[in-house]
Amino acid sequence: MAYKLAQDFEYKGKDWWEWAIWVEASEAELDKIKLVEYTLHPTFAKPVRIIKRRETKFRLETTGWGTFTVYAKAVLFDGEDVDMQHELELEYPEWEIAVTTASDETEEEVISAKAEAEATMDVAKVEVASAKAEAEDASAEVEVERNYE
Repeated sequence: MAYKLAQDFEYKGKDWWEWAIWVEASEAELDKIKLVEYTLHPTFAKPVRIIKRRETKFRLETTGWGTFTVYAKAVLFDGEDVDMQHELELEYPEWEIAVTTASDETEEEVISAKAEAEATMDVAKVEVASAKAEAEDASAEVEVERNYE
């Protein structure tokens, strides 16, 4: 018997996917399955799901945001159990990667511009402080000259 799990997914945006998992096997082997018990990540509200629909290859459909190992137990009509597992894979579509990269670049540009502006402000503060000190010195000299008159 060759039972294995297969999956598909669709990115819905904002780090959220719709995904499905099902049993791949020959028609004869699928006919031997009474039900499939899937065990999802414990963060799911209902992590254990039982699917009895042979016509969908015991397909489980749900949504989520992260990857994990899905465990499945196919319960056969003859009383035998077949244990399987599958590492759920969720990928961003190419357009999302491009947008994310552009956003990261923009963010880096903003951070760089901010750092440059802060450095310019620091230089300006030093120049103002220097000019202020020079003005105070000049004012003091004028005061001294007035005292001598």
